[in-house]
Amino acid sequence: YKWIVNEKPELAVGFYFLAICYDKLQEYEDALANYEQFLQLADVENGALEIEKVNLRLPVLKKQIKRGLGKKSQGG
Repeated sequence: YKWIVNEKPELAVGFYFLAICYDKLQEYEDALANYEQFLQLADVENGALEIEKVNLRLPVLKKQIKRGLGKKSQGG
């Protein structure tokens, strides 16, 4: 997904899937950044379900970050 984001940064879907990966890896700060980028680029009509999922996840994710949960980014 990093390749997609680097080669086609205008595609919201790359940021969405990259965010999910970071989220599953518990790299919450990177997940948040990618979810936010997804929301900026997402097509409201075609991505309504994904937008809704992200909007439901963001408050919990922000609380997790605030509490210091998750792993630090490994970079790359």
